[in-house]
Amino acid sequence: MFFCFIFIALSDPTWQEAWRIPLAENLEIYQLDAYAQNNLAVSSQGIVLIKNVADLALVFLKPDGTLSQRSGRQGQGPQEFLELTAVTWDASQNAFVVLDRMAKRLSFYAESGQFKSSQPTDSLSPASGFGSADTILFIERNRETWEHTLTAYAWASGTKKPLLTRKFPMIATAMEWNPRYRFDGQKDWIAVNYGAEPMIHIFSGTGVPLHQITFEIERVPFSDTYYDKRLKVMSQADKAGDPVSALARLKKYTTKEEYWPYLQAVYLDNNQIWLFTYPIEGRDTCFFQALTAQGDLHIKGQLKGHSQALTQNTLFMVEATQDEPILVKYTLQ
Repeated sequence: MFFCFIFIALSDPTWQEAWRIPLAENLEIYQLDAYAQNNLAVSSQGIVLIKNVADLALVFLKPDGTLSQRSGRQGQGPQEFLELTAVTWDASQNAFVVLDRMAKRLSFYAESGQFKSSQPTDSLSPASGFGSADTILFIERNRETWEHTLTAYAWASGTKKPLLTRKFPMIATAMEWNPRYRFDGQKDWIAVNYGAEPMIHIFSGTGVPLHQITFEIERVPFSDTYYDKRLKVMSQADKAGDPVSALARLKKYTTKEEYWPYLQAVYLDNNQIWLFTYPIEGRDTCFFQALTAQGDLHIKGQLKGHSQALTQNTLFMVEATQDEPILVKYTLQ
């Protein structure tokens, strides 16, 4: 009797491109801030919602990327917006949720693009972020103490719970103005990162601190182009416009020869924590990795573009070309 053993080498999962859509040519979306968060949301059935900030309109796409519905315009009435602050998919409500910070209002839309209802959100007037599920995560700023508190807001009950607070120096640069909280939330847990720390803070769905995990992302050297860009930003932010003062502050905050790229996004998907950095300066690619809730590394790699949304092993990236933004859909294979 003969026995034959066949060994199959299993490769790590990788992101495979499913389709790409030029947004200006196909959908008349000419501006999409690839650096911003909450530009788009994806439903459980793969329907994509894109916020078109130029027209204050919502664009709904079918899973194959073709147009399904347009809705919204500028105004203060039903289905009108003063600002498209953020969009997300709320699985508990089976609806897309649109936050209008200026109008202090949440609007709910079905996957078909049909308007369902709206709700005032006076407590969210200082919001600069968004979450998911039935809890919205946003940032409250204290201009006197320069503290930035990430707060969980249960919109159904109207209660707020502070999660994480960081104090920032009163320095008028793009880096210090932006608190750089990155977070995602589901019904049972919330993951939060503050960009200057290689750490993920894990909370329960109700905001109770559970534990912390650390992670590492490849460091890349500063380039002369990066220094030139930072000097211009910091010089313009200086009241006196003094390049010598700007250079001194730049050296103070970049004492290392290498820098750790900030995270652009944190996603919770299939019981894993996905981390995506901003594209590395000069490369147009970002680093990503997936961790378990205990911090074990599952997968890592690089992708071109800016991360925008991830759900059920389906990832949406935006490539900011000179001509127009391009939306790319990836699936994990």
